[in-house]
Amino acid sequence: MPGSALIESLRFRIDPERAGTATVTACIHVSDTNEDIGLIIRNAVLEVTTAIPNNAYFVLEVPNQAVAGMIFLDTLGVLRKTLESGAASFRAGDLDDAAAFFAYFEPLSDQRITLADR
Repeated sequence: MPGSALIESLRFRIDPERAGTATVTACIHVSDTNEDIGLIIRNAVLEVTTAIPNNAYFVLEVPNQAVAGMIFLDTLGVLRKTLESGAASFRAGDLDDAAAFFAYFEPLSDQRITLADR
């Protein structure tokens, strides 16, 4: 699955109370698919673009597998491990900037979803 499709799913995890009236931007460059994915939070809505936004908090270069881990597992935990292994790097900003940006999103729930109860 392309990194852009994975990151697009973050739209459903934005926390409207935390995001409030904030306007913040970031960019993720998926290194193995050569995708630039711009992330713009404005008025508690996430807009995903194909360009690097102006004044991005951070520009992260990361492989697609790490993007999947960041979305489906532990955002900062996977990012930290990927940075430590050398598979990811920041072109601008740092881990603290990424942590501040991702704080606008709800963490993954550890509760299981029951689709049918029989």
